[in-house]
Amino acid sequence: LADPEAEAGMSVVRLAGGEWLAGRQVVALECRDAAGRRRLVYLDPVDWSLAGLAYPDGRRWVEESYQQVDGAWVVERVDYEFGAEISRTVQARWERVPQNPSLFETE
Repeated sequence: LADPEAEAGMSVVRLAGGEWLAGRQVVALECRDAAGRRRLVYLDPVDWSLAGLAYPDGRRWVEESYQQVDGAWVVERVDYEFGAEISRTVQARWERVPQNPSLFETE
């Protein structure tokens, strides 16, 4: 949605309301592209970061949630209708460390 070209390909972007995703409140946006394909985009209501997505996958809908847990991005996928877990993936780990101020000096 931040990309003007991608936004131009959307025929509908509307507020679908507030929902719960992986135990936290989110804002849900319903999006449809020019071909009419429907997706749900979930945003964190505090900082508007991407909290998850819901999309069709074959005969079912999949709901993905994105969370930081102990310095890792965790992606959980569940069946949208029944809530049954499909997968849980740790995407990356990082840790915050002080940066050397000389890295930011101008030449």
